[in-house]
Amino acid sequence: MYLRVLSDFERISDHARNLGEAAEEINEKKIVFSPSAENDIERLENAVCEIMELTIHAFINSDKSVAVRVDPLEEVIDRLCDEIKANHIERVSNQECTLENGFVFNDMITDFERIGDHCSNVVIDMIETESDDFEQHEYKNREFAKEELFNQYYGEYQEKYL
Repeated sequence: MYLRVLSDFERISDHARNLGEAAEEINEKKIVFSPSAENDIERLENAVCEIMELTIHAFINSDKSVAVRVDPLEEVIDRLCDEIKANHIERVSNQECTLENGFVFNDMITDFERIGDHCSNVVIDMIETESDDFEQHEYKNREFAKEELFNQYYGEYQEKYL
């Protein structure tokens, strides 16, 4: 489990580095996003910071009660990324944003989304380790809609970030 989790944490750091490089590019090229684009990125950044905090806490403390909050938030992050991409297309259509800004913007969205994916992998590995007969794909592919706790947390995060 530690080797798999280490790989996910390493990939998270790669995406964080990409975000840092995007910030440098934004600064160097004096790229300015529209207020609505700034708002979209801020919501996504807040959600990703929260999923990272939950993942790290769950991992360090072997806390399943925190780990179960990660997947609902990861699903919200996926939906938020889809929403932000649609918002961006609309802004480009309305000439509120440029294509050049869009390249950096889309790269940032992708890196944030992948950080969420790797956080989900970490908690799945944690849960898998606790059960000998547990299959990672079985866990990931369950119909979450039937799970009351998942729905509760999903609703909270949906209200907070979408």
